[in-house]
Amino acid sequence: MNKQEQDQQDELVLLLNQGKFKEVVVDATKFTDEYKYNAIGWNVLALGYKGLGDIAKAQNMFEELLRNNPGHILFISNLGNIYKESGRIKDAISCYEKAINGDPNLINTIEALGI
Repeated sequence: MNKQEQDQQDELVLLLNQGKFKEVVVDATKFTDEYKYNAIGWNVLALGYKGLGDIAKAQNMFEELLRNNPGHILFISNLGNIYKESGRIKDAISCYEKAINGDPNLINTIEALGI
């Protein structure tokens, strides 16, 4: 990853952490157009939609991302969070278990599974 891509990615994460979801969606859309293979960019874009309350869009994005990247732990865990919030508890548990099997040090995912 070059410095420009890293800097833009860091800015997206900052905007997401600040809760500026409209800006996140606009900027992350541009970012993913330019850096099509940047997983963090796609993750931030889907979380931006989630933050705007467009749960269906975020869920569809994570499901599509997982069709193309079936073992991606971050996507699996975040899809689990969306399923949990949508009341799809069995699906959420399945996602959390897959994510933890892939990386047993995912504290947030272990906590979400426990909840």
